[in-house]
Amino acid sequence: MIDVTTLFVAIIIVNFSLALIIAGVSIHVDRSPIAMSAAQACSGMAFVLFSLTGQIDSVFSVIVGNMLMIAVFALAGEGLYLFRRERAPHALLWSPVVIIGLLFTQLMDNITARTMIGAAIICVQCLHLIVITVGIRLRGAGRGRLLLIVCFATVGSINLGRLIALILGDEPVSSITAPGVLQLMTFLPALAQSLLMAVGVIVMEKERAQSIVQEMALHDPLTGLANRRLLYEQLQQAFDRSASEHKYGAVILIDLDEFKPVNDRYGHAIGDLLLQSVADRIRASVREGDTIARLGGDEFVVVLQSLDSEVNNAQAIADAITSTIRQRIAEPHSLLVSSEVNANTNRLQMIECSCSTGISLFIGRDCSPDKILNQADKAMYRAKNRRGNKLSTFSE
Repeated sequence: MIDVTTLFVAIIIVNFSLALIIAGVSIHVDRSPIAMSAAQACSGMAFVLFSLTGQIDSVFSVIVGNMLMIAVFALAGEGLYLFRRERAPHALLWSPVVIIGLLFTQLMDNITARTMIGAAIICVQCLHLIVITVGIRLRGAGRGRLLLIVCFATVGSINLGRLIALILGDEPVSSITAPGVLQLMTFLPALAQSLLMAVGVIVMEKERAQSIVQEMALHDPLTGLANRRLLYEQLQQAFDRSASEHKYGAVILIDLDEFKPVNDRYGHAIGDLLLQSVADRIRASVREGDTIARLGGDEFVVVLQSLDSEVNNAQAIADAITSTIRQRIAEPHSLLVSSEVNANTNRLQMIECSCSTGISLFIGRDCSPDKILNQADKAMYRAKNRRGNKLSTFSE
């Protein structure tokens, strides 16, 4: 049987090494890896105290050691909530640490009861961590997330096995350092947990970095709307869907009227705020699933899918959505801008603008992104030539 002291040394070395690796690899990313790094260090410190059982006061080796072990899962939860960009329920995460401290103070002479309580609490914590991890949504495979789920499921299952074995009385626990199956069921999972958690966190951070790069490559940095590259991809998908459903789609090209005078009069900062406000109003005007893109400058594009199989009905739906967009853009924009006198104070600037819109219907795959955008552009310029704030539909 594996010597318990050897396991202690291995776990301590692995935990502190992984804590340094996670901190070193991810310290410039965000705070979530730091919480995971602290969890690894916390586990290492717990096993340092466990290894000193009988040599130091039992308050430290038993009570503090077990509180640190439970704190490992609380810190992991903090890290996962940070990763999800959500506020962590601190009371829920840290109450098990307090419970362990209070109960173990009363059960210093009953190691079996302590072991059962510890195993039960870890099972509950692992279940909570699995729920948190499952809720993480990443673009890509999510291999890091899967590793963390496997980690918490394995640790939870083994602790459930420990709890059942203790309830059945198969093997009494005499000391934390005494060799035995139950002790191996305690320490081997701790080693596996450290390795899986560290690899899972690092892989997940790498996947998120890739996701951010991909997001930036496909979206306009000012408004968050799709850029030209993503627009072309979405248009091709819209053509394919139109062919399979035999329904018309439409492209709406939107160009703000007199946007340059706004930039010239108020400055580019106000112009950027106006573009963001316009983007928000377009989002609020279209249906879920419709694509909105910014082509650059003050030009926006909306791709409408699955309108109707009858051209007149499809045109009526496209006209209605376009009219809603025009009406909302024409409403005064209340922009919060920094005061020219004091940068720490803000003032409201009311800006009014209108837009010219061009619509081009399509059906099937007998079209191309460039062609349909060119048709919408021609319709839009026809509206602009009528002194703007108009709607025009492309016709041959």
